[in-house]
Amino acid sequence: MDVHADAEERAATEHPKAGSGHGIGPSPLLHLLGLAETPFPVVPDATHFFQTERMAHTLSEILDAVCQRKGFIAVTGDVGLGKSTLSRALMRIFKEQSIRVSLVLNSFLQGIDLLRAITTDFGLESGEHDSMSTLMESLNGYLLQEFKAGYNCVIMIDDTQNLSLESLEMIRQISNLETETDKLVQIILIGQTEFETTLYLPNMRQLHSRLALHKRLSPLNYDELVRFVLYKLDQAGNSGQVVVTRGALRVLFKETHGNPRQIGRLMDRCLYALVAYRTQRIDRGIMRRAAGELNAELLPTRGRRSWNGWQSVFRVQWLILVCLILLIGLTLTRPDHLASVVTTMKSLMDGELKESATDKSQQEIEISRNGRPAAGEQRLSSRRSEIRQFLAAYGLEHHSNTFERALGNNDFTVLQQKVKEDGGWRLLRFRESVEGMKGRSPVLLLESKKGSHHFLFWKPRYPPQEVHLLTDRAALLPLIEDLKRAGFDPGPEQRWGNTGVLRAIARYQSSLGRAPSGVIDEYTYYTLHHDQDRSER
Repeated sequence: MDVHADAEERAATEHPKAGSGHGIGPSPLLHLLGLAETPFPVVPDATHFFQTERMAHTLSEILDAVCQRKGFIAVTGDVGLGKSTLSRALMRIFKEQSIRVSLVLNSFLQGIDLLRAITTDFGLESGEHDSMSTLMESLNGYLLQEFKAGYNCVIMIDDTQNLSLESLEMIRQISNLETETDKLVQIILIGQTEFETTLYLPNMRQLHSRLALHKRLSPLNYDELVRFVLYKLDQAGNSGQVVVTRGALRVLFKETHGNPRQIGRLMDRCLYALVAYRTQRIDRGIMRRAAGELNAELLPTRGRRSWNGWQSVFRVQWLILVCLILLIGLTLTRPDHLASVVTTMKSLMDGELKESATDKSQQEIEISRNGRPAAGEQRLSSRRSEIRQFLAAYGLEHHSNTFERALGNNDFTVLQQKVKEDGGWRLLRFRESVEGMKGRSPVLLLESKKGSHHFLFWKPRYPPQEVHLLTDRAALLPLIEDLKRAGFDPGPEQRWGNTGVLRAIARYQSSLGRAPSGVIDEYTYYTLHHDQDRSER
């Protein structure tokens, strides 16, 4: 089933005047999903820029190098890791700080044409027949003028892997424009990983010897991927109408290896699937079907048919091999089991065997021969009573069934949404002990083979959010006031971004005995919240 085509057909049927389109765009699909905008746009999205801890550090180092006029900076990474998005985010910061920027996106321009594009982007007039020396003299005059006026200038070139050696040498000459103490222009070269090979060629040693900073972008890890997906959906106006299960997220990570562009493409296809299948949940099955469709589209038609045919052959051969092993082994050890082996073979060939449940909490309750509940059921009954008492302490006992289902599926998305709607509660889960936490909230402790899990609910004074260098400072005022009251003053507003806030968060996290990441999580929000409660009592 082509979920893309089916979703467009449904959208066109239910909203015939609006038409249909490719991508989630301003089409009726957005309305059907209850979203205000496209969560995963195909173009770089600096407005809803998602920052990991590593990306925050990368931005900080780049901005510091620019502000200290260090000259050359290189940013490299594989296709789809967010280089162009990073360049747009930097443009926003530079604009806010009145830093003059020339951004060159068409790196297929070479030599004098590249230099002309740089000067034009700075607002300088140039003639079609101006020589290289004339353009360089005009650029030098402009940079000196801006330097004397107290402004910094940046040349940022995207896709630098396309530049010729001659063009790179010209850029090196531009970097020679300087005063006795300062560089007149900072140059940021952004390119794919193959640019590193060019950058470190022996005949490029004059260029790479001047490199003040080289940052390599890397894929998202699993935890970052989860936060990325939920953040993008939230920013698009999702308030629970689109649910992504943990199983689906694990498939998403396996299929994309944490590549943001691939994550966006696959999630976009899953949104079509929600409309096509008339559901709200992106589960493991939907994610796998969407991935299969995208993978099939990437294969040539002949190759795809051939591969599908070979897949069928391999599947049959594998089943036959398994059956033969079972048949030989069991016949040698227990001839009387031959009949059961034949039955197993038939089930395998008919495709009737299902995946066995791996989570014992989802298995049927064992009943002993005398009809009394087994020990497992008694433990489950005790746990249910404990869960109900825990929820009753918050007035949420009517969510006990939802809580149990969340435990069984290890997916708390639905529960989180329900308790949020039921009075603004938020569920916190921790592996470590929470006995030292400063709040007075009742805590539920559940033991399993995977370790201890602690649960509690709380109502935040203001909505927790991602905090990074590009976050609107006005939106952070409640957090800043809480940090001040806790004794971790972020200090005055910085020249750029929210470095003071991030450092204050890191110091506060250190005081809690946690890793000082500066990336605020709900644990940090919770403890900071109760620090204020304690100070106000």
